[in-house]
Amino acid sequence: MDKRLHDKLIADIADLRNLVSGFSTEIVVGMVAINFMRWPEKDIGLSSPYRQLFFLLGLMLSTPEPTDPHEFDDEAWNKSVNLLERIFFAYAWMFWPTAEEAGRLTQDWKDAREIAMPAFLNYFNSGLLASTEQIRDRIKRYIVPHDSAVRGIFSISATDMLEITEVISQQMQADYDSLASLKEKEEQARLSFLDEAERKKWDFETMQHEAAKSSYSEVVRTFLSALRRISTVSRSFLQSKFGAEKADTFLQVFSAARGSVEKLTYPTELNPAMESPLYVLSDDILMVPSAHTIYLAILEKSERSLLQSGIRDKFLRQRDQVLENQAVEILRGFFGEKATVWHSVFDTDKQQYEHDILILWERRLFTVEAKAAPPREPLRDPDKAYIRIRDDFRSDRGIQKAYDQARRIEDIYDRGETIHLYDKHGKLICEVSPEDINRIYSICVTRDNYGMLATDLSLLLEKEPRAPYPLAINILDLDSLLDAFSYFSWGPEKLCEYIDGREKMHGRVMASDELEYAGFLIDHGTFDYLLKGENDRYQLTPRNAKVFDQIFHAKHGGEAVKYDPKPPVTTNFSFEMKKWMAERMPDTMTKNTPKRAVRKQGRNEPCACGSGKKFKRCCGR
Repeated sequence: MDKRLHDKLIADIADLRNLVSGFSTEIVVGMVAINFMRWPEKDIGLSSPYRQLFFLLGLMLSTPEPTDPHEFDDEAWNKSVNLLERIFFAYAWMFWPTAEEAGRLTQDWKDAREIAMPAFLNYFNSGLLASTEQIRDRIKRYIVPHDSAVRGIFSISATDMLEITEVISQQMQADYDSLASLKEKEEQARLSFLDEAERKKWDFETMQHEAAKSSYSEVVRTFLSALRRISTVSRSFLQSKFGAEKADTFLQVFSAARGSVEKLTYPTELNPAMESPLYVLSDDILMVPSAHTIYLAILEKSERSLLQSGIRDKFLRQRDQVLENQAVEILRGFFGEKATVWHSVFDTDKQQYEHDILILWERRLFTVEAKAAPPREPLRDPDKAYIRIRDDFRSDRGIQKAYDQARRIEDIYDRGETIHLYDKHGKLICEVSPEDINRIYSICVTRDNYGMLATDLSLLLEKEPRAPYPLAINILDLDSLLDAFSYFSWGPEKLCEYIDGREKMHGRVMASDELEYAGFLIDHGTFDYLLKGENDRYQLTPRNAKVFDQIFHAKHGGEAVKYDPKPPVTTNFSFEMKKWMAERMPDTMTKNTPKRAVRKQGRNEPCACGSGKKFKRCCGR
């Protein structure tokens, strides 16, 4: 990172730490909890709310409880948001050229950053995009089978962690429901009191006197008492439910006290506030932004500990198998009884060239390859980061390998040969003639989110020019995608249409998440708006995936979601980007930098950036 940019980053972090140090733990956690409830339904002014709000909490934990806390008013909140945005976007700016570098960039310089920047930001700025149910399910699948090892590490099993968190979640929901009911009663009592004051022409002093002795006063006290209980957890309550030893062990693992964090500087560090999301207010009372955050802490803390334990190899083997089994379960449920599903089959009787899942459905063959290894942490240096990202993508545990495995079936089909499949014992279990199928679809399923490296495979995937792109999707998005299709009574035919359209968008449409593409299709009925549009590139946003939250709420008693596609509204991304950069560009990238005289280029001249393209096809675009 450029020294001036780094110095500004450190100064902004120090300002935010100093700002949050003046507020009580109760008010800071309460503010974060409120914004967690508002997001993602409402824009709260943060680009990566989950990571940014937890960084705020982490800085809070690194300061002592103030003796005379300030009020966390709108001005303080807005200042916090502004600092958080500047801090997190400092990491984006480090991939941009400084003013000194801008006139001498090579194509290799640009290519490396086109890969490294989205990978870095996805890794550090995006939390696990999953519902509470999906996280709870992942803990049960991946962590609970190793309960004895987890108990040896934390003195409490993952099963007990889940049980305690479920009780906390239920209690918090009951508190929210009670507060909603009391709020309604308070509003009714307040309006009734004000009507009486107006009828009797009370002045302000009389109103105060009458309010103190009226039933409205008791309603207000009850409401405020309930409000203070929101997002709190009682140690004594947990002890009464689970016993003192188990409850105290759980809280020891997942709680943190104000001032207990010795040092937290960078957003890319391991954040104690995420590791221990229950924050101590007193000996008995703790606060938590949401129960969802406890489930995340259980998953991430347990996985990291198991990977550092003596059962690492066993855990990794089981992780691979669990992903395959989950993919089979999801796909079998979606395709139904009309499909034939094979799991763990080989091209030869010598157990060569394994395929994780093959599905034959109405003359269409789906080859599904699963990869459970998560992306490694990107390096800070963009050029070195690019090499690591590229090598990981093309390694045996990467998306390229999954594609190559699936492509072998397509190669047999393209040669007009019969596809033979064998089980692990070398027994021939089926033969698929090329006359039996019209099309082969390849799907690469990952356990974790690879961001734009998966959504835009033109960045790194090596393939024959005429070969179609596969669908690369993580298991949680696959589950949500097929669940949404089922919600609208769409079957495998719709999935084929989706993959056909989706395949054409690599290199043309950008998005950080597969559900943004799927949400666009649901909202607008077709990909043609993107494929036939006049623009060179389109950028989707997380708002495109909002429909999946709506479907989740609809399936849990909320308002039904209707399929009512409408044309999209687009904006000029280049214009918006320039406006955004003008507002957010750090002074450190322009300050005290002399401008160089640059000769105006002709449209058909070689571009000065060194790409080898004509100016009109490159920087002059």
